[in-house]
Amino acid sequence: MSEEEKWIPYIRQACQGLDYGTVTLVIHNGQIAQIERLEKFRFQSMKEEKGGLLKRDKLNTRADQTH
Repeated sequence: MSEEEKWIPYIRQACQGLDYGTVTLVIHNGQIAQIERLEKFRFQSMKEEKGGLLKRDKLNTRADQTH
């Protein structure tokens, strides 16, 4: 197993069950040094609930990547 391949299970684990958020690989001297997971939870506003908009839609990931 190569040095890069040993990280694959950790990256998969970080992505598992993530509906909204980011997984970031931190590189140091050309090698993966750290994996960060930022999970976001989305809640509907009271206005949306009253208007009948109860279904959960996927958001545009580009607009969603603010920290």
